[in-house]
Amino acid sequence: MRSAEFIQRKFQAWAHRKNIRLQGSEGERGQPNYTFSCGENLFGGALHRQAEAAFEAGAGGELRGPIPSISALHSSAAMAVNLFQHWLGNQQLQVLAELLNVPRTGIESVTFERKYPVCADWTAHGFHAPPHLDLGIDYVDSGRVGVECKLFEPYGRLEHGLLKRAYLELPDAWTDIPACRELGEELTEGSAGFTRLGPVQLLRHILGLKFGKPIEKVRLVYLYFDAIGDEGEEHRAELRRFQQRIAPDPIRFVPMTVQEFILRAVSRCRPEHNDYVDYLADRYL
Repeated sequence: MRSAEFIQRKFQAWAHRKNIRLQGSEGERGQPNYTFSCGENLFGGALHRQAEAAFEAGAGGELRGPIPSISALHSSAAMAVNLFQHWLGNQQLQVLAELLNVPRTGIESVTFERKYPVCADWTAHGFHAPPHLDLGIDYVDSGRVGVECKLFEPYGRLEHGLLKRAYLELPDAWTDIPACRELGEELTEGSAGFTRLGPVQLLRHILGLKFGKPIEKVRLVYLYFDAIGDEGEEHRAELRRFQQRIAPDPIRFVPMTVQEFILRAVSRCRPEHNDYVDYLADRYL
């Protein structure tokens, strides 16, 4: 079974168990992978006000249209909400940080759809918008953690573009990450052999996270749903190769599977957060 088919069938089976009716991306047309309301696709049944405002202001358009993309069973945005919103709503940010295996103390804010510009005058360089991370954690000591979530993307339609040369022309942006720059040079001309990972997006996130900050204070967490099938193995292989390519640089790039995140929640949080943990385990494990 292909990885994309595995994901779709798995989540369709979850919806069936929960008696949730499904529709296609155009209503009666397309595979039945969309709920009839966004709330049916989210733990707790709704977006919190701050989360909704963040998605409304984001570039992904997850809430737009008669059948919003966040209502897709395989939506990485919906997955991010299901993983993180519970902790933001309860203001238990230290627990969320523990589950992500990042620093717990000194958290200043945690934000969905966090934008980290790659330079001060990004519009003058021809950039339409700063890179958007699914979650940003900012610390009082100027530290930053960005979380990029992936669910269906590595296994479905692959639409990775080239890196704009304007990024390579940013003053001093690459001085302390020469291995990233070498890969960036290749990515202005072609895919550098990557088809499932999307290294251009990851390099942009690295540039945004480190802009104006000491590089030892930032890290990028790549939180991905691990799937069976050849495509899943290809994705894991490309992830290892990306790590090897940027390993000489001091940037901290930390892959973590969604399954590991949930199992950490099972072992650490189940007694006090039983409904949340069981929802994640039932749906994503």
